[in-house]
This record gives sequence, C-alpha cells and structure tokens, in this order.
Amino acid sequence: MSVARTYLRPPVTEAAIELRYETAVSQADLERAAGRLGKEYPIAEAEIVNNVTLDAQAGTTSFSTMWQGIKRSSADRTEVVLFRTGGLVIGHLAPHKGWEHLLEKTQIAWAALGHATGENLALSRAGIRYINRIDIPAGSKQSAIFDYVQFQPKNPEGLISLDTMSEFHMQIVYSIPKTEFGARIALANGLSPLIDHTAIILDIDVFCDHAIPRRTNDVWNVLSEMRVQKNIIFESCVTDKARELFDR
Repeated sequence: MSVARTYLRPPVTEAAIELRYETAVSQADLERAAGRLGKEYPIAEAEIVNNVTLDAQAGTTSFSTMWQGIKRSSADRTEVVLFRTGGLVIGHLAPHKGWEHLLEKTQIAWAALGHATGENLALSRAGIRYINRIDIPAGSKQSAIFDYVQFQPKNPEGLISLDTMSEFHMQIVYSIPKTEFGARIALANGLSPLIDHTAIILDIDVFCDHAIPRRTNDVWNVLSEMRVQKNIIFESCVTDKARELFDR
C-alpha cells in the first residue's frame, strides 16, 4: 500500500527511471529509436566519452572518443530521454509532473526502442530515483536543519557541535525487507535558490538488479512497486515540520 501524499509544493527537483540492458544495443538501433521521439523531444545531442591514456614508460599520451548514446530533450529542456548503449534513462526536472507522467514517458521510449531493435530486451537492472530539495528558512543555528529530517550525525562527545558544522553528507545502501529491492538514501546540505534559505538534499534510489521479469507489463508493475517503497522511504525520512513547508 502506497503512503504517497499530495503536496502543494512537492520538493522533487528531479525524477528518473533507469532500465539497463543485459547486452549492449547498437548505435544504429539507438539512433532509430531516438528518431521516433523527435516531435516530443526536438533537441538531439550525442553523448561522447573522452578517454585519455598515459604511457609513463614511453612518455606518450593518447586520446580517444567513444559514442555512448544520444540524448533527446524537450524544447524547454525539462524532460529528457537518454538512449545509451547500456541502458535507457527517462527523467524530468521540477516542477514534478507526477509518477503517471514519468511512467508513461518511459513506456513510450521503451516502445520506440523495441520497434528499433525488433526485440524485447532483457534487463539487468531497473531503478527509480528521486532527488528532493527541502528549502529551509535560515535560522541562527545550523542544527535547526535537523528539525526537518529524521537523520542526524552522531558525533563523539565534545568533538563536534552540530551548530558549528558547515557541511555534511551521509549515505546508506541496504536491502529493503520483504522485497527484491535495494535502496540508496543520500542526505546532504546544499544551496537553496531562495533568499535567506538553506537546503537539505534528500536523494532516494530504489533498484532491482536480479530476477527482473521479461514481460513488459511485469516490468511496469515492478517499477510501480518500487515507487511504493520510494514513498515509504521519503515519508520516513522527513518530519511534520518539513511537510508544512511542502503545503505552503
């Protein structure tokens, strides 16, 4: 059962779905798939990886480039589809358009890839990622930010005061009980675009890297189950004081 809540101002700054293939897809197939979405994503950019190789013994340096995929973006660049040799990534930036929108875009991109390759690709990993920015009114004490999240660094007594801490970053990776999923939760302080505010970045990644079903409808069901777990994690990480900010 989902614990999703509807907020007036959800803190999501970026939401994405990633599907990694078991075997690489050719550049020709990826370009055909990307071409099918040209109307909705009119901006096309190649993803190129630059490699530098140093040979200390010979005293030489060599450079090479490798085509990794093609990125298609909406006209306002708030929505993107990455057709990569190793996987498909679909994402959008704030304002958050909702899970149904993200899943629909994924289904469209996956169908385009299926038409281009002529096959239903097997997956080695599936995951959803939501990056949230909680904008907090600046206060006199740094420790006040921990009134908004359920995490707090544990420090050796007498060594560090939370009020004097200028930066922090913590990450947890674990297996979600009674599921086939794993999760990565990252929490850090950050900059807020709002005047007289600070920010907390809450990054949630729920994934599965084994026993992913081959049938397309089953994949969508797995992603929807991941979304349920993502919602549980989010609501467990924030406090009522943070929820008040999302409803202002």
